[in-house]
Amino acid sequence: MKKNILLIRTALKALILHKSRSLLTILGIVIGIASIIVIMAMTQGATNLIVSEIKGIGGESFEILPGKDPKGPSDFGNLFTESLKKRELDAITNKRNVPFIKEVSPNVLVPGSVSFENETFSPTTFGVGEVFIRLLDINIGKGNAFSSGDVRSKSQIVVIGTEVAENLFGNNNPIGKKITMKNRKFTVVGVIEKTGAKAFLNVDKLVLIPYSTAMTYLLNQDFYNSIWARADSPENVKTAIRDVEITLRDLHDIEEGEDDDFHIQSQEEALERISTITDVLSILLVSVAAISLLVGGIGIMNVMLVSVTERTKEIGIRKAVGATISDIRNQFLFEAITLTLSGGLLGVFIGLFISFLAGKIIIALNPGLNWVFFFPWYAIVLSVTVSTLIGLVFGIYPALSASKKDPIKTLRYE
Repeated sequence: MKKNILLIRTALKALILHKSRSLLTILGIVIGIASIIVIMAMTQGATNLIVSEIKGIGGESFEILPGKDPKGPSDFGNLFTESLKKRELDAITNKRNVPFIKEVSPNVLVPGSVSFENETFSPTTFGVGEVFIRLLDINIGKGNAFSSGDVRSKSQIVVIGTEVAENLFGNNNPIGKKITMKNRKFTVVGVIEKTGAKAFLNVDKLVLIPYSTAMTYLLNQDFYNSIWARADSPENVKTAIRDVEITLRDLHDIEEGEDDDFHIQSQEEALERISTITDVLSILLVSVAAISLLVGGIGIMNVMLVSVTERTKEIGIRKAVGATISDIRNQFLFEAITLTLSGGLLGVFIGLFISFLAGKIIIALNPGLNWVFFFPWYAIVLSVTVSTLIGLVFGIYPALSASKKDPIKTLRYE
């Protein structure tokens, strides 16, 4: 026991004696471990954020999009096809075709800015159905939402987010005021409660108008950019999606084996895709960070070999006073493991600090974002284990080299 304590004390004294060299030696380990911690924490934080945004639209909801399901960059052009029109909407809302569907909202994207008197603002503008606000689970703070009658009559009315209201009207009440879009006047009938980000949309920057109004007066188009739907229960989502697929395939005369000219995204599928993407991204980034650990390990082996050469006479004296081969080997091996373990722990603390700070910055820049700091305990355990193994693997050769030195030659070494 005393022998082991003496060995540890001797090794620590040697490392403390060369503090600067020890710190520079572990720099590669510190950078590699810190990078892994940051990658794990930020990736999981981003995954949690995306998952919460997807779940924010409810487990019963799904989205029908034009074009085939994009598998690569060349397929994204299909998203702008005109495969979703009024006849598709009528077929989907027919209970005989899709009995488990509860609510449906056709959606069209309206580009451009809005203005009031001398103020102009660039919002995210959608033409939607009257159920869209319920689908998105947002509340009206002032005024009212538009109704199904407003959609049928193509009323020129809008519901706006709080940021739109503040930029256009300041502290004045916007209800009843008329804003301009594409040289047309629209009456503000409602203001959405301050909500922030939800389902990948900044709700506070939204402008919502009846889709029939947008298609007739602003876009001059007869097709929808997407259709949001909600099943009557989470248990019936898969059945409702299958019924929609069968209905649209029959309507479009799509034969067995042919690609659909539409695709459906459910919450479950979106979560699976997000999980796959983030997992692959994490593996890729961690692999890059692991290169720093490899470089750090080689650096430690190099420095330990230099240390063995510098301390040749010390090795000879220790052997002369009774130190065994295993004593010398264990001392240098302990020094290498201590260096890498210290670098690993320092990297963990630096990585956690950077991750926590980055989270605070993200929240400060995006106040409505539901970002939560993630403590990657499994990454910490992995980092400490890996750093210890690096010290063991890259410290073995210098330790064996030191232990095999001839005591007579080492005492004569100058």
